[in-house]
Amino acid sequence: MNVGISGLRRELRNYVDAALARMFVWTLTANTSALGNEDHVAQGDNDDNPTPGQRPVRRVEPFGMRSRPPAKQRSLSLRLGSSTVLYLGIASDGGYGPKDLADGEVVLYSKNVPQGVRLMDNGDVALASKAGQVVSVNGTTYAMPKWDDYSTDLDTLIGAVAGMPVAVNLFDAITNMNTIRAAFTAFQTAKLAALDYKSTKAKNG
Repeated sequence: MNVGISGLRRELRNYVDAALARMFVWTLTANTSALGNEDHVAQGDNDDNPTPGQRPVRRVEPFGMRSRPPAKQRSLSLRLGSSTVLYLGIASDGGYGPKDLADGEVVLYSKNVPQGVRLMDNGDVALASKAGQVVSVNGTTYAMPKWDDYSTDLDTLIGAVAGMPVAVNLFDAITNMNTIRAAFTAFQTAKLAALDYKSTKAKNG
């Protein structure tokens, strides 16, 4: 009797394992859609066929965050019934996103931006764009000012004016005024008018 029960247990366990294996499927992403309601995955994992068979899936996501995975990412899907398949997510392999996360860190990334938003282990929040592109805050109408460069140049200008010798006669006073005028004119034309303090990496609305 015990042998029979043991055998039934093994059969039941094998049946449950096989059922779970059929429900959770590793495969490759194929065609994706903007909303995830018309996505497809390849029929099998690591399918290198140029035109592999595809299965329609429905992408699920947490509220408040939407992502659209590129093709050929190893992904996990849940099969419900004979036709309904839910796409759950990808298996991280280092192909996209950062490879140096510290314990507890979070990063939002995309195909072309490896670290768009990074919540860092030290408490800092870092924003970044693709090289040559900008980070925009509520629009791109205005360039962010480069305050460090501006304050450095302004401090140099003020220091030069403040360091001029005190005029003791009219000739010295006129000379000082001409020197001050030349300094401010140079600051205006070489720096302000040349838009030297406009950031090319960050803009706002």
